[in-house]
Formats: sequence, structure tokens, C-alpha cells
Amino acid sequence: MRFLGIAALAAMLLALVGCGSDHGGGPTNMRLKLVSLVPDAGLSQLYWKGAPVSPRPLEYREDSGYQSRNSGRGNADLYVIDLGTVASEFLWLTTDGEYSLFGVGSVALGNTELVRVIDDTRPAVDKYKVRIFHGTSAAPPVDVYITDVNTDLEDVAPNFPSMSFRMASGYVERGPGTYRVRFTAPGTKTVLLDTGVLEGLAGQVFTVAVSGEPSVGAPLRTLLLTDRR
Repeated sequence: MRFLGIAALAAMLLALVGCGSDHGGGPTNMRLKLVSLVPDAGLSQLYWKGAPVSPRPLEYREDSGYQSRNSGRGNADLYVIDLGTVASEFLWLTTDGEYSLFGVGSVALGNTELVRVIDDTRPAVDKYKVRIFHGTSAAPPVDVYITDVNTDLEDVAPNFPSMSFRMASGYVERGPGTYRVRFTAPGTKTVLLDTGVLEGLAGQVFTVAVSGEPSVGAPLRTLLLTDRR
């Protein structure tokens, strides 16, 4: 009987260790994805704690979609085929978290890096959600307008003024329908980039990213990422 009690206690301790936490108790799940915005990287891959995240290497302006991985502390590495690791960050990714890791910069310019952005793909009731990520060092700070398709910018203030490289905005919630996102020079109504007409349905979550590096042949463009359909 005593032996059985000791064995049961040992099993309980092992179960507690196996449950885990982000404070050293063991692995738990979270979701992350890579968005490849390095125009001259060729094929790239995200490694988390030494293991690949993407189902396959990504082309420029592709994303991996969310992948479930173990949370905790570790290295996130942006690996480029034929070049090796071009950016690395030591991160703490928490239990049940959702993250986008944007590979940004340029290999030729020597400024590649990984930018972690905390996501929230929980749907809004009867609304869509959209946010902005400024993903290029080639573009100046910008004012961001998220409006109805035919809105005159002279009549409205920017949703997010003076967004600079590496910044992510908060989410804007809107009722289903068409919309557009325009980027202007700060304090002006001079449009630098325009997504054109976009459509949001209830429950969808989007990120609109600015990408490009003209010095390596990649023009400034917008990229619509559907984080939740």
C-alpha cells in the first residue's frame, strides 16, 4: 500500500510538471506566423526555438498562416535559403498568444530584422477589424486614413497619424461593407499609397501592411493580409 501511495504521488508530480507554464514549468501552445517583407531575401523561413515554423519557405510578400507552436522564451530566427540567418530576436511568447513576426528591411542594405506584433483575431460582433503595419524603412512616417471608398480626406482626420517604420496600429472595427486605406505624408492630404476598394465581412480580421524597397527594385506597395476569414 505504501508503495502504491508513493507511485501515485510521483505520477501526480509528473503530471503537474507536464502541464507547464511560461514560467519554466513546460511547454504550452500559442500561434504565430511569418510575414516575409524582405524583398531581396529570396526564400525565407522562420525558426522558433530552432525548429521551422512555416510549412515551406516563403517568397517575398507571402505569409505562413498561423502555426501552433510551444510558448515560452526562445530565439526567433529569420533564415534565408543560401544566406543563413539574417535576423534573430530573443522573445517571450506567452500561452494562448497570437503573434505575427514580420521580416523587414533589406539584405543588401544590411538592415533586416524581425518585428513581433501581438495579434487579436477574435471576431467583433457584426463587424470586421483592420489594422496597419508600417513595414518598410524606405517610406517616411505616414498618416493613415481608413475610410469609406468615396470619403474626401479633406473632411476627416487620420485614424493613425505619423506611423513610422516598424509600427503597428490598433484595430479599427467597422460594419460590413467596402472601405479603403490611404497613406499620406504627415500633416498633409497628399496620398502616397492607396489600397483601392477593399471589402470586409462580419467576423473577418485584416492587416494592411506597407512593403517595398525601391533601391533593390521593389516598389512601395500595400499588402492585405487576411488574419481571420
